[in-house]
Amino acid sequence: MVLKKLPACGLNLKNTSDLFKRAGRRSQSIVDLSYKTPREFIPFIGEGAGGSSLLYGMAMERGHVDDFKCWPITYKEIEPYYQEAEILFGVAPSKSLCAQNQIISDFLVSNGLTPYKLPLASQQKLECQGCQGQLCSHNNKNHAGNCALQAALNFEGNLLLDECEVVSLIENSNKITNVIIKRNNQTFRINGNNVVLAAGALETPRILFKSSTIEHSNGLANSSGKVGKNLMRHLIDLYLLEASEPVAKGIIKELAFNDFYRLPEGKGGTVQSFGYMPPVELVLQDIFRDLSFQSKFVSRGLQILSPFLKFFLNKLISNSVVFASIVEDSPCEDNQVLAIRDQTSFIYKVKEADQIRLKSMRKKLQGVFKSKLKMKIFSGGKNTLLAHACGTCRMGIDSKDSVVDKNGKCHDISNLFIADASVFPTSLGVNPALTIAANAIRMAHEMTKGKPAKTPKTQCKVNELQIH
Repeated sequence: MVLKKLPACGLNLKNTSDLFKRAGRRSQSIVDLSYKTPREFIPFIGEGAGGSSLLYGMAMERGHVDDFKCWPITYKEIEPYYQEAEILFGVAPSKSLCAQNQIISDFLVSNGLTPYKLPLASQQKLECQGCQGQLCSHNNKNHAGNCALQAALNFEGNLLLDECEVVSLIENSNKITNVIIKRNNQTFRINGNNVVLAAGALETPRILFKSSTIEHSNGLANSSGKVGKNLMRHLIDLYLLEASEPVAKGIIKELAFNDFYRLPEGKGGTVQSFGYMPPVELVLQDIFRDLSFQSKFVSRGLQILSPFLKFFLNKLISNSVVFASIVEDSPCEDNQVLAIRDQTSFIYKVKEADQIRLKSMRKKLQGVFKSKLKMKIFSGGKNTLLAHACGTCRMGIDSKDSVVDKNGKCHDISNLFIADASVFPTSLGVNPALTIAANAIRMAHEMTKGKPAKTPKTQCKVNELQIH
């Protein structure tokens, strides 16, 4: 396979691993096989203790009641766990709106819309800078690492192994007997009564594929053939609006509205403050990379104009308030993470029905924002945007049409559970973070029903295993 490389001015895939790891970012590239020529890139996804919540913009919203019509659970069933997750992550609306967002809020109200303060997993300290897309240096961002994982490690018997890569799962008699991992060039075997996979919608199915055996030739927990299928990622566009004065420092991701959550054409989604745009240098790298997929000649030509483009973008962004629209995309088996052992690879194409709903959302927002709109970035069709990836090990009642049951237990394997966004039957019209957390808490309650509340004092066994 010939992989299409990033343009010369872009990030060198071979030299970014350590840099990205220190930044909390995924350090390995993936390949998009949706086009005639493969496209290789490093997605903007978190990596490490806390996952993508290390980098997220702290927005944590509940799904709506009718979002769960195609789920094996109802909103009523997950609601108490939404409440528990909100307490765990300290979710609360912004205390007040900055001047720019207050102006936008008044503008939206004058146009008949109903904006509200965005729920944030933030300690809302005065020195907070939002830290969207980067690690928080002020310990202001509440994420899975400092809220959930740190709390778990305070219990005796819990152990965190860092710098590990899961190689495969070993199955015997429909049970996982060992997890094979690599750490510091050594191979180990971990065993326990239950195994919970939570590697994200791109890597969880790959682990199941890599664990294939003669009896499970298409991967573990895959008698349904649904592992890796139904990849969803949300269709996200950006709108840069005129700010009446320079954008304030501090949290500016404060505002949202759901007036277009339902469209005449079907499900729409939420619209919310995007927060600060990434540094202009990263925006340009993104532009050049995407252009290189189409034409290296055009990409290299524009690189010559980098200083002028940088000046233009700096001027454009500095006095802009940015909003993002999130449109729900539909599950489709053709959109999938592929069973390719050596490289994370996927196929994703926006369905025609989704394109219709996306165009409807764009038309409505351009109409609403018309008098303040400086620039629109229609990125809903970009497959490089995978931060909200979900759906690749969907939950369901029927084992012929799903990978796990309503409580996250694999239909085929009695002690294997999946607790990330890969179990989502639909992508919802909001950020997935709160639903991931709430559903994981719900699953944990189900797993521990009838068991002692106290965490066992014995640690899991970690034995060196030589593989020849």
